[in-house]
Amino acid sequence: MGLKPVFVDVEKDTFCIDPSLIEAVISPKTKAIVPVHLYGQTSNMDEIMKIATKHGLYVIEDNAQAIGSDYHMPNGDVKSGTIGHIGCTSFFPSKNLGCYGDGGAIFTNDDQLAASMKMIANHGQSKKYHHDVVGCNSRLDSIQAAVLKIKLAHLEGSASAVAVDVCDAQQVAALPEVLGKHTVDVLINNAGIQHVSRIEDFPADKWQQLINIMLVGPALLTQAFLPAMREQNYGRIINVGSIHSLVASPYKSAYVAAKHGLLGFSKTIALETGDCDITINTLCPAYVKTPLVEQQVAAQAKENNLTEEEVITKIMLEPMPKKQFVSVEELADTASFLMSPSARNITGQTMVLDGGWTAR
Repeated sequence: MGLKPVFVDVEKDTFCIDPSLIEAVISPKTKAIVPVHLYGQTSNMDEIMKIATKHGLYVIEDNAQAIGSDYHMPNGDVKSGTIGHIGCTSFFPSKNLGCYGDGGAIFTNDDQLAASMKMIANHGQSKKYHHDVVGCNSRLDSIQAAVLKIKLAHLEGSASAVAVDVCDAQQVAALPEVLGKHTVDVLINNAGIQHVSRIEDFPADKWQQLINIMLVGPALLTQAFLPAMREQNYGRIINVGSIHSLVASPYKSAYVAAKHGLLGFSKTIALETGDCDITINTLCPAYVKTPLVEQQVAAQAKENNLTEEEVITKIMLEPMPKKQFVSVEELADTASFLMSPSARNITGQTMVLDGGWTAR
């Protein structure tokens, strides 16, 4: 099609496209803005739609990681993927709504666009053996459609985000009231930051911040939601630990201390909740390729006078027999199992995904 993508940086708190940077890269050749929604969060569509309208551009939402989420517009809530001119999603098995192979879908409220896209996806045909334009074979096969038909019945729920400082006891204690009628069946403690430094140079306030976010935060959140879980006699608490809950690495004293502490906390709560259908477990992955790890790579390269590739191969992946990063999908699938009825007697446990690291 001759289209060339032009990248725009993301917001540091959501990792969604930063609307304030879009106009700087718009040119006479620009045709569309493609915001990518991520982690169940919708990009700032109010601002994006204003920019698109101003410049006469289409908006194509990549909704594969946020399908089903609600977006709060001034005139009421709408579903992500339905705000722009076109929404699209992937049905790859690792996506939020996945089938058993390759697949995808596009959405629009524009009848003319819908007719054009349907035609292009079916060999450019408006009717059988009548090809109006050059198209492709992009039809979903029957097996994938059958899988999705079952899964679609469970997509009617919605997702929304509530900003909270996990270190602020008052904010956390108020969360159940903020959520109102919404019950919390599963609590996943996943907030985390990193700071890499020799202990002699480690700022005291930064050391305390890491402990507060990754150890005190999970304790406060568990304290806030445990009473309701007890009342309904059901709850699943999943703490996201780390390989550094089990082993240590130099220059990460605060991180290692917080992650080790998380295991002791989980075991204690497992004993305290043995009288009801509540479990608490800790996922301990080796390195997962996330923005946080990418920052660690850069920091360790500077600290050790190495290239970033050398940090990955000689420091991060060197202890792992499998020599590969753990994927987000592996973590999600393990967490999903811990939420299932089959895991009701798994509690106070450390679920290690380390590529054989601790087998040495």
